Amino acid sequence: MFANGWPGKGLVALRFALASYVAHDCLARFNESTSFVHDLPTHLAGIAGLFILIGLWTPITCLLVAFLEVWSAIAQTGDKWAAALAAAIALSLALLGPGAHSVDARRYGRKRISVSTS
Repeated sequence: MFANGWPGKGLVALRFALASYVAHDCLARFNESTSFVHDLPTHLAGIAGLFILIGLWTPITCLLVAFLEVWSAIAQTGDKWAAALAAAIALSLALLGPGAHSVDARRYGRKRISVSTS
């Protein structure tokens, strides 16, 4: 769950790519939007993107972003393939975990358990 080394750096790159996409999508829709309620899923995904960027509650926020991106691809106008790709990346991150370079790893990281045989 907390991969280190090159796999951990790859997870950081995936987290950064997903967070930058949802933040960009959120800000773009915020600037062109006429109704905040209509774009609420996009804005929620943008907020969850901040949590993904720092690696906080990664499995939960990635599942939320995956659901919201699928919703956005089905229900709203815009680039449906980009939303589907973001949903696939979010689902992958939810299953793989945040990696060693995250807040989750610092808070819930590997624990050493000593078992005495006496």
